[in-house]
Amino acid sequence: MLKALRLFARLLLLVVVLFILAAALLQVPSVQTRATKILTDYLSEQTGFQTEIQKVHIRWWDAVSLGNVRIYDLEDSLMADLEAVHIDFSIGGLLDKERPGLDEIRLNRGLVRILIHPNSSAPNVSTFLARINTLTRPSRPKGEGPVPFHIGNISLDETSVDIINYKLEAFDTGFDYGKLRFRDLVADADDFYVKRDTVGFSLNFLRGTESTSGFVFQQLRTDFTYSNSGMEFKNLLLRSNETEIKDYLKFTYEDVSALNDFNRRVDILAHLDEAALDIADLKLFFQVIPEIDDKLFVSGEIKGRINEFQSEQLLVRFGERSALFGKFNIEGLPDIENTFFNLSLMNSTLTSKDLSPYIGPEAQRELDKFKEIRFNTDFTGYLKSFSTKGAFRSSIGRISGNLNYQSRNLPATFSGKVQLNGLDLGVILEDKDTFQKTSLKGRVKGSGTSLKTALLELEAEVENIGIYGYDYKGITTNATFGKDLFEGLLTVDDPNLKMKLNGSLDLRNNKDSIRMEANLDTAFLRELNLMEEESFLSGNFEMDTKGVSL
Repeated sequence: MLKALRLFARLLLLVVVLFILAAALLQVPSVQTRATKILTDYLSEQTGFQTEIQKVHIRWWDAVSLGNVRIYDLEDSLMADLEAVHIDFSIGGLLDKERPGLDEIRLNRGLVRILIHPNSSAPNVSTFLARINTLTRPSRPKGEGPVPFHIGNISLDETSVDIINYKLEAFDTGFDYGKLRFRDLVADADDFYVKRDTVGFSLNFLRGTESTSGFVFQQLRTDFTYSNSGMEFKNLLLRSNETEIKDYLKFTYEDVSALNDFNRRVDILAHLDEAALDIADLKLFFQVIPEIDDKLFVSGEIKGRINEFQSEQLLVRFGERSALFGKFNIEGLPDIENTFFNLSLMNSTLTSKDLSPYIGPEAQRELDKFKEIRFNTDFTGYLKSFSTKGAFRSSIGRISGNLNYQSRNLPATFSGKVQLNGLDLGVILEDKDTFQKTSLKGRVKGSGTSLKTALLELEAEVENIGIYGYDYKGITTNATFGKDLFEGLLTVDDPNLKMKLNGSLDLRNNKDSIRMEANLDTAFLRELNLMEEESFLSGNFEMDTKGVSL
């Protein structure tokens, strides 16, 4: 027994001596040069990826530093050109049957090009690592499938990365998803793995610039997975300029060629937590977006495609005070003018100031009259042609009911059932001296939005309406009204005016035409602010005349 122990001790000592001797020899330049050639020849022959390494420094049996590394892929395209590559590994890790891989790789100063060639099914880097995996792992029984290759940690310092998909056609304008060129990257990632066409890693941080679009990554953190059928960003935090996006994002597509038509062929699932989307940053991706200095804040779940997405519960804030909350179904983005909205909103707010960057001067002029609008509504249609049903509160009164609006061809037209409570007609018609507030309930149809052009067909019961400073009560009407036009039936049962009118009064374009029957029971003209002196009228009138000057 004692002899056996002594023999074992001698053998162990011999192994240690040989280990130290080999390590010492590997520090000799001539030995390292020979080892470098053996390594590059072996990698080139066994993987098919032509490999050039000028320097190899083996710091110990589990650490290697490579200098001036160049690797060409199977299509003879440059895949890597790096000044320094540092690799930490363990023999056990390389030979692990279930989880082979490396402990750490550090890439310094250079370029990595992740390329998808027209006839390939996976990125060149994936194929390269899969072949390295084949060299290091033990053989597996037939039928068990490929084993993922793992790298515990990857870091990049002053390194550029190209991600180019040659299966995609080049984009003439806008963000080119198939030609991404990241420059001056500083990054760190854990748990990197490759299995067939799938690449995944936990990105701790990344900073740099996508040079084609100019998009700046001030901070990117996520658990990322890429395959030929999608990309997933878990635990996402992206900061760029004025944009901040969190917390989950997934793109799904039939194949990578769908990225050629990203807006219509890529499905999106997003869980957003107060994501801040700067309009200027969005314009890098969608050039049809106009030049707008604003930021959108979005919270909720979104699914669908850019040109057709929906959300069961979404909060969108913009400007200083505007917020939309509720159910969204939107088709046609990013072309705002031709986008169809199907919205069911509650507890929402819009201000004319916040909307000013998104609308034209004519619409801005009309919205300025309301200043701030709070509402619950169902909205269906386009910005210039829509139907809406709900309740709206503004600084100039309340409106509820349903309304169909069309302004694609001027003048704008509208119709619906409406209830007004304290609505200031003087503000809307831009004539505060003549008109004041009104409350009514009925059906309305009209065109135009200014006093000069407006025509209003109204079948309603008017609770009150202010005209020349007097508040009329008890009015029912089924008539058409305009600046210089009345046509139809009007009944007034007010303490100072009791009357019934039936006919027309048309003073437009110098017509000065009156055809009217009037049953005037009571009219106290001074109380109605129509005369300064005490005056009273009563009687029946029939008029059919032209040339009357009032």
